[in-house]
Amino acid sequence: MLKIKSLIFTLLAFLILSTSAVLTGCSSCPTDEQLAELETLKAEVSQMMSTNSGLDGQISQLQSDISSIDNSMSKLQSDFDAARKRCP
Repeated sequence: MLKIKSLIFTLLAFLILSTSAVLTGCSSCPTDEQLAELETLKAEVSQMMSTNSGLDGQISQLQSDISSIDNSMSKLQSDFDAARKRCP
């Protein structure tokens, strides 16, 4: 009998807590403030994406510059080696 009373009390307490949580905290409609914040966050994401695209372009430009410099350095090194061979 004591176990049944304890079980009923536990279930009743759980029911009261879950009902109060549902009634006070859950809402399916966002507030105007939440919608404004969402729009702000969307704009921020859009700005970050465009900045990211710009940075990707800069990275590819720098990589091509590095490749060009490496090619120039290789040519200079080969010219230097050829000049060294000709000089006694």
